[in-house]
Amino acid sequence: MAAAIVATAYARLAERLPETLATHFRADGRADGFSSAGGFLSVALGTLLVCGALFGILVLAPAAGRRTNAVRSGADGGRADGVRSADPRRATVRVTPPRSGLGGARAFITLGYGLAGLLGYAFAATLYANAATDGDSAAAGLPLWQLAVALGAGVVAAALGRLLAGKDTPLPDDGAGGDAPRLALAASEVAGWSRTVTSPLLYGLGAALLLAGLITGPAAGWSVTPGLFVGGLLVLALAGLRVTADRHGLTVTPPLLPYPRMRIPLARIREADSREIAALREFGGWGYRMRPGGSGFVLRSGEALSLRLASGKEFVVTVGDAATAAALLNTLVDRSGADGTGHARGPEGPAKGAGDPEGGA
Repeated sequence: MAAAIVATAYARLAERLPETLATHFRADGRADGFSSAGGFLSVALGTLLVCGALFGILVLAPAAGRRTNAVRSGADGGRADGVRSADPRRATVRVTPPRSGLGGARAFITLGYGLAGLLGYAFAATLYANAATDGDSAAAGLPLWQLAVALGAGVVAAALGRLLAGKDTPLPDDGAGGDAPRLALAASEVAGWSRTVTSPLLYGLGAALLLAGLITGPAAGWSVTPGLFVGGLLVLALAGLRVTADRHGLTVTPPLLPYPRMRIPLARIREADSREIAALREFGGWGYRMRPGGSGFVLRSGEALSLRLASGKEFVVTVGDAATAAALLNTLVDRSGADGTGHARGPEGPAKGAGDPEGGA
């Protein structure tokens, strides 16, 4: 749509445009960069079409991977993806339903619409600024307020894209809670699971931010470095995590510190499972990520613990041996009767003191 608007504006103004167009402007609105009219049109349309294709790929490419996530278990508990089942006696074929109707794709839709609105307005405004010069492109001007209008057009277009993307589809209640993996525990047994996961990429990024602060401080003044130091420390704090599953639910903390801590009690968990995650494709990056229909700590691509919450949303943590953690959480949820509806799903019924019904993350 933005490309069509720019092409239409060029066609209407072609007779009034000079052969050389002003295409770059200073803060005071005066032109300081020029190109041919045909070259400008090629760059403008090419940029919009390439961006459209790129965002189209980002939106559509994950769709096939979101449809199903089949994991086959053999009689000995071994799985096709190399993860050993926590309970070898359960030989099943598991197909995970789609996590969300759009997931992270909705963010790409919103961003794509916003960028199209901003660039479409900026390119069209440049054409009109040149058409008003009576052939003297050096006299073309684009005041700074035009940038504000372009940003406003981008915001409006982004809002339109978010609206047209529609609502996310919550996880269906397919009644398959009993089919999720369980850990075989006797009634008197108590179990816990814990593992540490780190992200070399985030450690490198945090160190780079701290180094940038030390380098730019003497050169540009120390007043500009607090943001770099704070950002570096925050990235380093989230570059490693201790993930624990026990009678309290799922707890995520820094490896060496008790706080900050995020806890999801058993009362909020309906089902736990493990699945493969593509960090950039599904969540748009690394660290603590939020997207329509879910959130979680994504430190790398690969195996992750996936919690289906009572709200219908998904919470994930990328961690090794996620299948064992999921099996343990499902068993503990059965024992506590905390399946998100207040009714026991396991044969033993709710156990007193298991889980915190009023807890939160």
